Amino acid sequence: MSLDKAIAHGKEHRKPYRGSKLIDHTCRNHGGCPWCEGNRKHKFRDKYLYDDKELRNMAKVNLSAPWVTFYRELEALFGEDPDITVVYDEDKGKVSLFVDNPDKADALAQLLPTERMFGNVSIQVEVVPANKMVGSKMGLFLRAFQDNPAFAYGKTVSGVFSNDINYIVFKNKVVQYFNDDLGDVNGNCSTLYQELAKDIFQDQEGVCFCTDVERPAYETVCV
Repeated sequence: MSLDKAIAHGKEHRKPYRGSKLIDHTCRNHGGCPWCEGNRKHKFRDKYLYDDKELRNMAKVNLSAPWVTFYRELEALFGEDPDITVVYDEDKGKVSLFVDNPDKADALAQLLPTERMFGNVSIQVEVVPANKMVGSKMGLFLRAFQDNPAFAYGKTVSGVFSNDINYIVFKNKVVQYFNDDLGDVNGNCSTLYQELAKDIFQDQEGVCFCTDVERPAYETVCV
């Protein structure tokens, strides 16, 4: 049926263009008029802007690599020690502990690993100076944490199978350091000294890292 016959028989339901659609064909459906297209795609444009904002916020998040976390743990554990300075060389992939006390340096050289693997990334651990003098496990830790404000005391207890258990006890204090932690509003990591020591001094047989207990002072009442 032709258009004229459709109009004559009332079969034509199309309506004539009005307003801007009558003047400019780009204002019609699926046209390229910027104004009409902006109105037509308003809800999608808001979604694009929101997604772009989320992507920009995600781009600002810089997570620390595991080997950087290891360096920061060393710095948090030994940072207050007046004899130790911890330096990380990113280009060489090396963490160096510069120790002024020779005995402390020798003890740390035996306790710390010379290399830590994080997947396929290798980090060298260097203690300067380090002569690696031989000593007992407890003696090494006592020398390593000499004058360290984080350290409380060490205690050796005879084990069940005649193997000594060395308890390295740290002070009851929360240590906080920056580590791009997404769980903290300021990007800080809050933990105990014993947790730092567990991660740093791995594979130490017969050694337990603990936190000292603050015991309340009890009053004696005479009746």
